[in-house]
Amino acid sequence: MAVALAITGLLEYFNNEKIAILIFIAYTILSAFLPQFVFFLPLISYDLLRTKNQMVTLLALIPYALHFNEFTPGTIWVLIVIYIMVYLLKIRAVKKIN
Repeated sequence: MAVALAITGLLEYFNNEKIAILIFIAYTILSAFLPQFVFFLPLISYDLLRTKNQMVTLLALIPYALHFNEFTPGTIWVLIVIYIMVYLLKIRAVKKIN
């Protein structure tokens, strides 16, 4: 959890799209090897959803697919709901800014 919070803080601090994409890809690769990091992918994805390259967040599906057998169906549904909530919260935040 500390790693995910630190990364999110860095993404907000730098507020740079290229850095955000690189950090997201690095975290996605890390979560492909360590399943416990998969749970924080929605948090990391939140910062990318305000950029033009929102489709990059689809890379998060790779670790989910790699670790699919390690999760219970309930856990998978919770992750899906969290991802949907993150997307809706980001849409709301962007609308308030504009």
